[in-house]
Amino acid sequence: MAKEIKVHKYYDENDSFVELWKVVGEEKYFGRYTYNNEGTWYYVADPLGYCELDRPVSNDVMFILCDEEGNEYYRYSNGQANPLPKFVDFVRMQWEKLKDNIPHNTENDEADFWSMCWNGETTRKLNQWLVSFMDKELYPKEIAEMNGYEENWYGCWSNTEIDYTSIPGSEFEFLGSKYQFIKVHHKHDVCEVEWDTFECCDNPIQMSPFGTKTHPFIQSYMEMGNWFDDSKYGTMFDKKTARKKVVEKLLEIYPKEKEYQGLLYVKRNEPDKWCIAEAYCWAKSYNDCADMLIDRDYHVEKIHELLENFKEKVKDKVFINNTDNKEKICNLYPDVYGYDDCLFYYKKKEKTTKILKD
Repeated sequence: MAKEIKVHKYYDENDSFVELWKVVGEEKYFGRYTYNNEGTWYYVADPLGYCELDRPVSNDVMFILCDEEGNEYYRYSNGQANPLPKFVDFVRMQWEKLKDNIPHNTENDEADFWSMCWNGETTRKLNQWLVSFMDKELYPKEIAEMNGYEENWYGCWSNTEIDYTSIPGSEFEFLGSKYQFIKVHHKHDVCEVEWDTFECCDNPIQMSPFGTKTHPFIQSYMEMGNWFDDSKYGTMFDKKTARKKVVEKLLEIYPKEKEYQGLLYVKRNEPDKWCIAEAYCWAKSYNDCADMLIDRDYHVEKIHELLENFKEKVKDKVFINNTDNKEKICNLYPDVYGYDDCLFYYKKKEKTTKILKD
């Protein structure tokens, strides 16, 4: 006969995907490994500290999962499939049931994370909308205090939660505890635009201290979605949108000869400026070349002006990265300095040919 152990959840999932469960009425603990909803029961070492997994519990031990009052909700052993989804997954399941009746934007935070890592740009619609109001000419002092970082402009530290509204019919239970979804109304501390996010919290709402204010205790640590007035935008483009527009124009004028074809970008020096070379040349990707042309000015009117006069703006400045264009740049700018060795070979070749002729 299988041994039965009644447990209730003591700690939510930690960074190692381990939930800690306490034996009802005893000072004994077990871990439930939740990665990919595996749900395997483990003995744990140092349960109230690092809570490290020791070894799996044998299949003949039946765990009876209870709430804190001892009421049973699930039971299973390691010899059975896991019937209990992680709390965050259960919250998502509940949101799916009512989201179609709530106007909202769904964001892909995973895609946004990698885009920020690779390109330094946000893909979140809410963040792109907020950045459109980040005008240095309108808010020079505030943006300077943020060191000019977009993340500081749209981050939680730059806005205030001014209202919380329960969403009717959104209540649900998980292991005996009651939860609900709420609409959180935000106001930006600088540009004063307002928007909503949708969160999961206790039912009824439990307010908890946060700095000098109190906020609902958010249970899921994830945003279900957001909503903002997309008919109202500011004077700026976010990096992703501005870069995309300029790259599209570059590809139109300089179509790629090969899949990984790059560009050469030439920056000319002012005639009266002391320098070691007449011009500088970089080998750039299309994205990086777009950044050079934008030059960190994301005003909508500036980007439109660049695109409207694009051929004039890039004349003798942008070239497809190939042998002919490297030689052309050397002829246009005899004293050009080539970064990344992109022109050295041709300058050396020209110099060697001249010496041989002499």
